[in-house]
Amino acid sequence: MSMLRIAGLFVLSLVCAPCALAATDLTISATGPSTATCTAGVCSSNATSSVLTTADLQAALAGGSVVVNASTGSGSGAGSIDWTDGTVDAGGHSLSLTATTSITFDGTLTNLANLAFSSTSLTGTGSADGTGAITGLGSTAFSLTGTKAGTAGGISFSGFTAADTTTVTGAVYFDDSAKSSLGMTFASAAYVSGDCNITGIGGSFNVDTGVSSASGIQYSGFAFGIDHLVGAGTAATITGTGDMYTLDAADSGHLSGNPMIWSGFPNISDATGTLLFGPSGSASGNVTMAELDYGTSTTVTVNLSGTGTTGIGGTTAGVSKVDNNPGNLNITGTANGALDMIAPNVINSTSLTFGNGATAASVTGDYTQSGSLNLHGISTN
Repeated sequence: MSMLRIAGLFVLSLVCAPCALAATDLTISATGPSTATCTAGVCSSNATSSVLTTADLQAALAGGSVVVNASTGSGSGAGSIDWTDGTVDAGGHSLSLTATTSITFDGTLTNLANLAFSSTSLTGTGSADGTGAITGLGSTAFSLTGTKAGTAGGISFSGFTAADTTTVTGAVYFDDSAKSSLGMTFASAAYVSGDCNITGIGGSFNVDTGVSSASGIQYSGFAFGIDHLVGAGTAATITGTGDMYTLDAADSGHLSGNPMIWSGFPNISDATGTLLFGPSGSASGNVTMAELDYGTSTTVTVNLSGTGTTGIGGTTAGVSKVDNNPGNLNITGTANGALDMIAPNVINSTSLTFGNGATAASVTGDYTQSGSLNLHGISTN
């Protein structure tokens, strides 16, 4: 009895195997006749292959939003949608194209609200105009070509205000906080390339990798990554590894050997980097840097482990070299590594200590000390 039951189940599974596909290969075309039907806002077919005319689709859209679904029914097709030709006026309503496999769109859609795709691949040469969102793009890149205009998979889009792609190209003045550019929002964006400015950066921005911590977006393809970074808020931080930074104005500067500039960044952090202070350069936040170079400044105070450092409004950390080439240097705090101090005139150390067994590597200048001081291995030139 058990063997017969098993055999029966096997036969049933073979008989119903085509039913598991339950899909149609649907062609949308200006020529017919239609073999697909549209009922209650859903256009579908039980045939293995079917046709939906653009006239019938437009008539369905006249009554409201429509879902064209090739992934349902009793047919044994692959569940693809191939829009070969023809124009449809959506009448201000939304359209969803749902396929089990691919969607090829070579037609024309106008007067849409939202446009949704569901497929394993999206390609074509058609065009769509709407006022809402494009969804279902996934990793298919959206290339911006103008305000509320672009292409994805070869298809041209215009008028839409949002798209859910993970990849945006051709961005101009991309807002990192809003994830928007040229009138469109890209809430799912993870990779962005383009030209000019990136604004609204509220967290750290790594100038080497092009990654914004706040949005998680990796930027590339700009002039060496980016032309201009614009920070937003007290947490905005320029970061990198072993780079040379110049502060040109308040919370503003540039990266040496690179056309990139930044503004609105109170903080800078690079444990192996060098920070140069221009005549008007300053950072209102915290600075972590291996070397501070004050250039033409006359008298400079540096607190290695706290606040009060010239040109830095917050705390200073990680410094192993201070260069105040033309002037006097007043240095305090705790050094946790070898420290080079350079000042041709006078170096004053007030309450300077070396923690963790660290030593002063070198002191260049006339060295004087007041207050508590613990120095080892100093060579004075």
